[in-house]
Amino acid sequence: MRNSDVGFRILAVSYVGQIRNPESAFPNAMRLDLFLKISRLLPRRSVAQDFCDSGLISVNGSVAKSAKEVKSGDEIEIRRRSRVIFIKVVSVPEKKQIAKADAPSLYEILNEIVIEEEF
Repeated sequence: MRNSDVGFRILAVSYVGQIRNPESAFPNAMRLDLFLKISRLLPRRSVAQDFCDSGLISVNGSVAKSAKEVKSGDEIEIRRRSRVIFIKVVSVPEKKQIAKADAPSLYEILNEIVIEEEF
């Protein structure tokens, strides 16, 4: 074995050791699409991802992707065909499943605007 091979192996091992856990960066945070599903604001995670990809979801005033981390205190805007809902995240669950009765306690509705369709 050559000296250059040993250096490569040490470098590779030290690089692997630096991979961070994304959940450790924000211990009390959750992906936006997962939060929307768990809080039952949207029926499925795939629907939440589609809303994000279409630019219909904003977090703290800026359009958000589905992988955006949300935490307590964030304000989310959800635009639908006939209404716009503004909510504030009250708490982020630690589990990926919660009871249906507990889902509304995760957020507070700040405002809801109904848009009348004109033909």
